[in-house]
Amino acid sequence: MLLDGRHLTLASFLVYVVCTQLILDLHKKLNEQLNIIMHKPCQLFKKFYIYMIKNKIYF
Repeated sequence: MLLDGRHLTLASFLVYVVCTQLILDLHKKLNEQLNIIMHKPCQLFKKFYIYMIKNKIYF
């Protein structure tokens, strides 16, 4: 099955949502330091995703 741009964008969004959910779970269960370490990759991904939407970039 070939993936077009919409499927990949949706997939990247789902990855972001899962990543955010993991951060929320970590924040509840683990200390602040680990949360900060895990949070940075998600923030970068979020910025990249917003950039993709604004510029209508699809893989």
